[in-house]
Amino acid sequence: ADVTLTVSRRQSASFLADWPVVQGAAPGAGTVTINGKPYAHALWRTVYREGDSATWQYDLGRKFQKVTAEAGLSDDSASDGVVRYEFLVDGRIVQTFDAKLGTTVPVEVDARGGLRLQIVLTKIAGADGRSYPAIGDPQIWALPGQVATPAKS
Repeated sequence: ADVTLTVSRRQSASFLADWPVVQGAAPGAGTVTINGKPYAHALWRTVYREGDSATWQYDLGRKFQKVTAEAGLSDDSASDGVVRYEFLVDGRIVQTFDAKLGTTVPVEVDARGGLRLQIVLTKIAGADGRSYPAIGDPQIWALPGQVATPAKS
């Protein structure tokens, strides 16, 4: 009898900045420097006052394993701001952390089986002034054997 043996299949990844936002205002996209390191495919928003927040969502269609990135405030942010990052899959918080200027936090969001990825950024401390929470080069990883190709809107 014939036997098919698959030794391995690599996951496919694409930058989240290439994917359309399905709900909320789209974040800025492009090059941002976080803690001295440039990220060419970053996402960011601006928050001014304590309590200001920004949120947006992507359609995952149950085709993805994870989202990976580095996050923190861009180097041109006000020095005293602290921003809370929340990553939700289908309304469930999967990762949350607080970041301030000069720090970088690894992002690893388990997106297995998820339909929607929501990102919420909220300024939780600091005087009024621009804070630019950024997500450095977020990548979305497809299931093995599938291709992570953004559906342009």
